[in-house]
Amino acid sequence: MPSQSDSASEFDRLKREALMNSGKNSPGDSSFLIPNTVFAFVGGIIAAYYIFKFVKASLNCIKVFCFGRSVSGAVDFNKLGEWAVVTGATDGIGKAYAEELAEEGLKICLISRSQDKLEQTAKEIEENSGVETKIIVMDFSDTTDESYNRIEEVLKDLDIAVLVNNVGMSFSYPENYIQYPIKSHIDMLNINCHSLLRMMHMVMPGMTARKRGAVINISSASGVSPTALLSSYGASKAFVLSLSKAVSTEILYGSNPNIIVQCVTPFFVKTKLAGIRKSSFFVPEPNYFAQCALNTVGVWDHTYGCLSHELQAAAIQLVPSFVSRIIVYRQLMAAKVRYLKKNKKAN
Repeated sequence: MPSQSDSASEFDRLKREALMNSGKNSPGDSSFLIPNTVFAFVGGIIAAYYIFKFVKASLNCIKVFCFGRSVSGAVDFNKLGEWAVVTGATDGIGKAYAEELAEEGLKICLISRSQDKLEQTAKEIEENSGVETKIIVMDFSDTTDESYNRIEEVLKDLDIAVLVNNVGMSFSYPENYIQYPIKSHIDMLNINCHSLLRMMHMVMPGMTARKRGAVINISSASGVSPTALLSSYGASKAFVLSLSKAVSTEILYGSNPNIIVQCVTPFFVKTKLAGIRKSSFFVPEPNYFAQCALNTVGVWDHTYGCLSHELQAAAIQLVPSFVSRIIVYRQLMAAKVRYLKKNKKAN
């Protein structure tokens, strides 16, 4: 049986061996330098990649929004054809696109549901820009073939350079999904999604045959991520963004790369639909927004439209998605409370 001194000696020996082994793998040992160097190298590459992306995006924004179309490399619309077709063309962003494309020298075909507004807008464009106009009365909540056949009959012989799918519907105020009647949600899909499907499918075969043309689909920043209290509106705009990107990719890698499909996802613009009466740096006037957005056609297949909106998007992307969704929810809830309080006073 080993003595107490033998046990102590054995313990000391094991302790010395453990200390020697641990010393071999100390942080100062060269065996640790190789993985540390690899991690530092990989981290440096990742950091350089994101810095490069940030610098490139910043330079592109400056080039597009500060120096205009001659520097940005945007498309010359007059080389695409003679006519621009704009839906939802009598108010807000749609009207602004029609006016700006008329200034480019394109003839304008306006499509909307109010004949009086269509005639007034057409008259203004003819007087201000001196271009030919056509009008088509159409309520896009009507999804019948007969209604769309009327549009096709007018458009079939036109050399269409640009199609702007702008017609859209939103709710009067933010509200929980189930609080609005189902007809409102169905009308939302028909106006925001069905109209775009039909108009693209109607116009793009002619562009394909001529091997030139541009389709501009107006979506919303609400379609970039889920938007509570504007659920079906945001979902319909997400459809517009997804379809636009998919078709743009098909064209880019297909046989007609000269055809452009772009999606625009603006934040707030001073329009009737947005219910905003005062413009600011972050809430631009419709015509200024349209001017900026047109400078991106042929440069980007997805744009927020103007510099201030690109900055807002960049800021939101720095925040985790669940945080941004909570922030937006609280903002829209506050807007709902203000609307209901104002409406109650009015009654």
